[in-house]
Amino acid sequence: MRTDSSIVVKTGTGFSISDFTVSASRTVTPDTLTASLSFIATASTLKAAQQQLNSAFKGLVATAKKGKGYKVATGGYYAGENYNRDETAAKTFSARQSITLTGTDAADAILAVVAELQEAGMALNGLNYSLSPKQAGSLNDELLTEAVGKADATAKSLAKAVGAKSVELIQITPMLPGDGAAPKGARSFAAAASLESAGGGFDAPTAEAAEATISVSLSVIYRLVKAD
Repeated sequence: MRTDSSIVVKTGTGFSISDFTVSASRTVTPDTLTASLSFIATASTLKAAQQQLNSAFKGLVATAKKGKGYKVATGGYYAGENYNRDETAAKTFSARQSITLTGTDAADAILAVVAELQEAGMALNGLNYSLSPKQAGSLNDELLTEAVGKADATAKSLAKAVGAKSVELIQITPMLPGDGAAPKGARSFAAAASLESAGGGFDAPTAEAAEATISVSLSVIYRLVKAD
């Protein structure tokens, strides 16, 4: 049975203690897409920049909410003077705010709205895939069950090798990245994005989720009870 580190067996009177780690992993395709866009208004006065942003943003939020199957959230608001190394240049001011769209199994709907927002003047800052809580929870349960099964099978195999009649699980500890275990897969994955302008407007960007390997590792200690 494969384990992820050397098996340590300490023998006592009538029993042995075995300490080892096991892992289970799956290759999955993340199911949740997040798109982040921002709108920047620039003007000769701070008031004008903010007014332009406020006026435009109402319509942008309404556009963002046109689709179904995803959530819409607005980001932080920033306004201030633009830095210019040329001290003789006229001052300019900018106001900026962002919109984030997040949905599970809703990539087509999100990308269609993203194209509309881009055409309306928003900049696409990022497309990222991640595991939804449901997908991550289900996967974690499966991997834990598999890893525990591997640990039990390994302990029984060791018991047979040293002539023990039974095994007792003393301790089981999940291992985090950096503890010597195989690292867990990242929960956020960049999406491949491309954009081309068309005569009739904006084409929707393309986003494809890359497969990722998610791992769970356990450190276990078993007591191998020897035969009488």
